[in-house]
Amino acid sequence: MGGFLTNLALHIIPGAMLGWLSAEVFLRNPLHRLNRLASVLFALMAMQFGASFLASFFPEADAAKLANGLLIVPTCVLGFLMMFFIRQLGAQSKKSPMNFLDIALAIPFVLIVLVVFQPNVYGAYAGGAAFNPGAGTRASMIVLAATVWLYASAVWLIGRKKARSASDSLSAQHVQAGLGILVGAVVTLTAIVAGRSGFSAAYAHLIGLYAMLLFAFFIRRAILHYGLMPSVMEKYRVLFELSPFGVLLLDENGSIREANPVVKLLLGLPPSELIGKPIAMFLDQGERLPLGEAGSAMVEVGMVDIAGESRRMTVHLNEVTAEGERMYCVVLQDETGRKKSGRGDLVSGLSRCVNRRRQPALFPGDALLAAPERYGRRAAAA
Repeated sequence: MGGFLTNLALHIIPGAMLGWLSAEVFLRNPLHRLNRLASVLFALMAMQFGASFLASFFPEADAAKLANGLLIVPTCVLGFLMMFFIRQLGAQSKKSPMNFLDIALAIPFVLIVLVVFQPNVYGAYAGGAAFNPGAGTRASMIVLAATVWLYASAVWLIGRKKARSASDSLSAQHVQAGLGILVGAVVTLTAIVAGRSGFSAAYAHLIGLYAMLLFAFFIRRAILHYGLMPSVMEKYRVLFELSPFGVLLLDENGSIREANPVVKLLLGLPPSELIGKPIAMFLDQGERLPLGEAGSAMVEVGMVDIAGESRRMTVHLNEVTAEGERMYCVVLQDETGRKKSGRGDLVSGLSRCVNRRRQPALFPGDALLAAPERYGRRAAAA
């Protein structure tokens, strides 16, 4: 009975923790692709713990099928998702280019094909008193583990130089991901060594599962504490899309990251074509935006649309933090029509009306306040 409870605790408690991590990461920012991917990762890890526990109590033939369908194949899928997650984490807000290292992403799928078509060799089979791993199962799992951790380490090292020069939060996030890769690789290596020992062979798979658990905790810390919280644009997506003004999200170098539909009317390009272009290409010669300055600013600048037509714009600029990076939310208000017509704002318009009527040049607000009293006296006299 004590052995059963120990086995239950070693599997179910970590599985429940991973299920909680999956829900927490997803609910924090369901619109961010990395949050969604991490949520799927953690859910698959939780399923691995549950399937491993069930496989130890099923009859031999059923246990072998369970191990193939809910342990070995999902482990290969999980390996692919872990590599893909580290790749996307390094890319962050822009699409990561393909390189020769990405060949490693195909290895988990090759192993899945081998397990499906030759389960007795690369999977588990029933025989004797319990189900047994095939002759190639151990080798394929070692290849998978080596591929995952070596690929993740290589991608992490490539992104390290960029992370050092980035914001503090992005650099700290990169460090947390590196710690997760390191701990996961060390614990996986421990599981491989334990599998060669007769005393520890029964716990080798469980040790490997705990490698994923430790990786998950470091990734969770990187996501929730160092930058992948909801960005300003994602939290206010509806207001962003329906705003009557043009709204841009610029990175600290002045490149456009996001644009709402109204910007097409101002700059002549749809939002999808604006992304990645520098805002400087739409500014009149000699004009600049006060990027790099903390806080908010409001300036009037000349801008040129894609057809070459010049416009005067009032630009409201606010510094924000989105996806762990310093960015700028820019609101564009076209002043060209107002300037050409000679019309000002509401206060200026009321002032001209007052002057036209040859009344004293009062502040329009005073004239408005006096109106009810004047017309009230006329009504009383009538």
